[in-house]
Amino acid sequence: FKGVTSEGINRELSSILECVRLNRAHNLQSLAIPETALLFLAKENVAKYNTASKNDSASLIQGRSLSAESTSGLEPDPMTVLRGILTSLQYVVHRHNSAVSMSKERGWEKGDKQNKWAKISVDAKP
Repeated sequence: FKGVTSEGINRELSSILECVRLNRAHNLQSLAIPETALLFLAKENVAKYNTASKNDSASLIQGRSLSAESTSGLEPDPMTVLRGILTSLQYVVHRHNSAVSMSKERGWEKGDKQNKWAKISVDAKP
């Protein structure tokens, strides 16, 4: 993405996820894997934040932004990225949890011989 503010990042991700939703509604395949990329983006920026703030007393939960010198200036600091992706990340996680719940309700579990669908599994640590 090209956004440098959390609002800009949020708008970009929202439009990407909206395109994915529309593709699914029309039975079209997306050329990218935005949901997986979003999860890895979150993982990467949490790690960057924790590494950069190791000696800082502020925690990720307090939401204190790192100083401008912590990044190269070419990309937003990790906290800005995390704030920008939060809404989209919540949407993806909720959608995934709903899919898992629905699969359990419909009996699409391992060993169900009457259904062709494979078991849907969610890694505890995405």
